[in-house]
Parts: sequence; C-alpha cells; structure tokens
Amino acid sequence: MPKSAPVYLDPLRLYLSPMAWLSLLHRASGLLLVLAIPYALWLLQQSLDGPAGYRAVAQQLSAPALKLACLPWIWALCHHFLAGLRHLGMDAHRGLQLANARRASLGVMAAAGVLSAAILGLWLA
Repeated sequence: MPKSAPVYLDPLRLYLSPMAWLSLLHRASGLLLVLAIPYALWLLQQSLDGPAGYRAVAQQLSAPALKLACLPWIWALCHHFLAGLRHLGMDAHRGLQLANARRASLGVMAAAGVLSAAILGLWLA
C-alpha cells in the first residue's frame, strides 16, 4: 500500500480568526518584551552610575532614530497590556460569546496600534 504524499500547510493561506491572531500577537509581544529586558537593565545601570551616566542615557534616548527603533517594543508593551486586560475580562466571564470575543480581539489590536502611534508621536514631539 503506497503512502500518500505529506500535506504541507501554507500558513499564508490559512484562515485565522481574530482571536487566534490576538493570541499569536500576545505571545510575540511577550517575547519582544522579554528580549528588551537586558537593554533596559543596562540603560538603568548606566543612568544610576552618576550624573554623567544619566546624561549619556538621556542623550542616547533622545535620538529620533532610536525612538523609531523602539516602536516594536512600544507596540509590544501596548498590545501585551491591552490583551492582558482582555484576558482578565475573560477570566471574569465577560465577552465569552463569539461575536463579543471577535469585537474585543479586533478592538485590542486596533487600540494597540493607535496607542503605540500616539506614544511615539508624543515622544518624537
């Protein structure tokens, strides 16, 4: 009996619900935040070394190129926070119906983008 050829799934052709996208993005944002910890701790250490270290960190963080480079981490923080609030609501048995869950998922993703852009806009100003 010949074996059938393995079926390879094309992830770009799969349909994922908004809840699945939110879950995937929640995991990705958590990973980005964890990866940012060493840099954030290094900056904190440098800023606490004294006035010269604080000025060096402040000057480094005032560069517009670095601010734009921080956009993924700003998004990750906003998305992870808002998705976490949504999960807390689900733990309290709020928004468990399919239509409400879809709306909340899309709302979290949209709000994270808008909030990230607003924070970046204020930081660049």
